[in-house]
Amino acid sequence: MKNRDLFLLVLTAVLIFIVAFLYYENIDLMKQDFTVFKHFVLKLEKVLLIIFIAGGILTFAIYRSFRLSSNLSWRANRHFVRALNNLYSSRYQEAKEDILKALDIAPKNYDLLMTAGVIEKRLGNYDTAYELFLNAFKRKPTIQAFQKMIDVIKTGKLNVDSEELYYLSKEIPKPDRGYGRKLLLDYFKEKKEWEWAYKVFNRGRKYRPDIYTDKLRVEIEYEIAKKEKSKKKLKEIIKEFPDFAPAYMFYARLLKEDGKFDEMVEVLKNGFYKTHIVEFLQMIEDYYLEIADPEGAVEALNEVVLNENYNVLAQFFLGKLYYRLELLERAREIFENIKGEVRYIPGLYYYLADIYRKRKDFDTAFSYLKQLAKEQHLDKFRFKCESCGWEMEKWSERCPKCGEINSVRIMYEAYTSDSSVFML
Repeated sequence: MKNRDLFLLVLTAVLIFIVAFLYYENIDLMKQDFTVFKHFVLKLEKVLLIIFIAGGILTFAIYRSFRLSSNLSWRANRHFVRALNNLYSSRYQEAKEDILKALDIAPKNYDLLMTAGVIEKRLGNYDTAYELFLNAFKRKPTIQAFQKMIDVIKTGKLNVDSEELYYLSKEIPKPDRGYGRKLLLDYFKEKKEWEWAYKVFNRGRKYRPDIYTDKLRVEIEYEIAKKEKSKKKLKEIIKEFPDFAPAYMFYARLLKEDGKFDEMVEVLKNGFYKTHIVEFLQMIEDYYLEIADPEGAVEALNEVVLNENYNVLAQFFLGKLYYRLELLERAREIFENIKGEVRYIPGLYYYLADIYRKRKDFDTAFSYLKQLAKEQHLDKFRFKCESCGWEMEKWSERCPKCGEINSVRIMYEAYTSDSSVFML
């Protein structure tokens, strides 16, 4: 029994003795009537007894509340307060000394363990900090303790058993379990432990379906399929999420490794049909030129153009292929046709300018170069914030992104006045 508890028991006994003594000394007075609210008449001894019992219950409730909130003796609490003051003043070594003294008195106190973990983390003792946070979590499995554990593992790059963390997350109270498992899932993603991430996802989704989305699930399933090089799983992802471009691309690479080139081309075509990401067309073009089959590249891209009802992007890539094969007239026809159908495609005016230059039509070539400069805003200065790197078209006294004042500067580069420059 602690000294504080013993003192409370002795004090209670003394008070009871004093009350009993006063009662028997004034027993005649206690038998007198006492009127309550002009209607109820009670003996004075009963009124005082009710007051005594109510006061005792209230005192015990206040004492118990204090015990639950601190659970510390006055000696441990004294060291705890000193440790906090030193921690807030960045005197971490002094804080450590005080918190260790407090832990000697109350080694299982949750608040002391958490504070000691924070101090050890500030000192760079990540292994010790993790053990302290772990002990605090075992004492009271709060989301705060679990978050501190994950944070110190990441910061200190600690090698902690993934299975242990997974089962610890099951101890978090239900209201916070979904968020706690999301912290763990993000950690497993960072470590590329996708199988554990998938287990956490399946467990956490029933608690927080709002943060365990299909987008997160397909990312995890895709990474597992990549790791296993599973064409079956990639096909399942493509079937369920037809616009998930990475699955098409990796599936095509696996088919190429297996020598299934025709099937690979079909997958790349389907990838473009579903997503309209031009990287698929570039991969088709590169493959056919790699095997020295330009006719095959033209045929494949022509098929895409026809199937996509002359999609502008598909036409542009076909024209770029003709340009690459020096079939300049056919390239020019395609570029001229799509020029009025699209507001902006990178490189369109460059290719047209170069085609007309090669045809020695310099006036037309120059007009397209002017259009290119206009599209790219090459006739205007650009500005950049020195604090956050945000680029903008107009100068501003304050960066519109980070709010830093007097940080916006014009973007340009000049040669330095190095002696080697003058020598050159």
